[in-house]
Amino acid sequence: MADSNKNDMLEKLKKDIAKGTPERLYIFFGEEQYLKNRYIEKLKDTVVGETIEEFNFIKFNGKELDLQTLGECIDCYPVMSEKKLIVVEDFDIYKQNKENAGILVGLLNDIPEYICLVFSYTTLNYSEKISKENEIEELKELKSTVKKNAVIIEFEHASQKELSNWVTRRFASCGKKIDGKICDYLIFYCGEDMNTLVSEINKIAACTESESITKQDIERVAIKSLDAKIYELTDSMAEGRFDSAVRTLRDLLNMGYETVVLSSAIGRQYVKLLDAKLIIEDGKDISYIQKFWSAKQYPAEKLAKSAGKYKKSALEEAVKICGRCDVASKSEFGDRKEMLEMMLLSIAAVMMEQNRG
Repeated sequence: MADSNKNDMLEKLKKDIAKGTPERLYIFFGEEQYLKNRYIEKLKDTVVGETIEEFNFIKFNGKELDLQTLGECIDCYPVMSEKKLIVVEDFDIYKQNKENAGILVGLLNDIPEYICLVFSYTTLNYSEKISKENEIEELKELKSTVKKNAVIIEFEHASQKELSNWVTRRFASCGKKIDGKICDYLIFYCGEDMNTLVSEINKIAACTESESITKQDIERVAIKSLDAKIYELTDSMAEGRFDSAVRTLRDLLNMGYETVVLSSAIGRQYVKLLDAKLIIEDGKDISYIQKFWSAKQYPAEKLAKSAGKYKKSALEEAVKICGRCDVASKSEFGDRKEMLEMMLLSIAAVMMEQNRG
């Protein structure tokens, strides 16, 4: 049942729901939680409908799952319904002992027609890899069983076009309009996560009197994503506004971001800026940056524009400084917040020296 083509599997799910004929076994995983939850709700509407939800929709926490209980739930017929839906959240299917792996093989090979079973992964990463220490025949058989019986769907972040169309529809449902460029700016400003965007769209729409959404409307009420704040920081550094960069850093720390996360994010941003600088100097265009960093068009254009504010040698030094800070923040004692500020000051010193030269 499993297929390597992600789009085909998602299309199959849509058709299954539309026809009211869901498969017996699905595995949902991937970055986009909104779409996973949405399709679980759609399956619930299809399978459970107006019947008695208490008996026909069962949800398990996979971290506490007892396989005997799951088996009993599967064997129990739906009440006043043709089918019932069972959702298991975050069950580490390929980290089972010999006995449990054998039980699962039996369960998944014999799912009744009246059952729709979904293994959904939210906080746990789903992987088909079996670690060497767990490499037993029963797990190999389980993997083969899953591949044979399950529709496996990875929910990735939507493409720029899909996301823009979706954002436009969400605003329209709130009685608002947003043009393409402002839509791209919103996605960059708030991030690509659809759950986050739903919240921000509703907030922006509620706080905007005019029919059309502007950049100012977004900036007035929306929360800036970590990526957008890091761009703000590195742009401030490029423009010599070092005090502004430090304020942005302190804002991020006050928002609760760990120093190790910020150190890594700033370092990664300087690597991306250096790559963009080299790509543009090599005569390649924005589309190459998009492919190289798997970036949407607006962030790729902004990356190229930001890279243009730096000298290549300054970016090379910044990458080295960030690398040293990242290692130090993970291995040395001391005030890690101070280490981050010193990292920015070191980069600033390099830039001032090069500008004088």
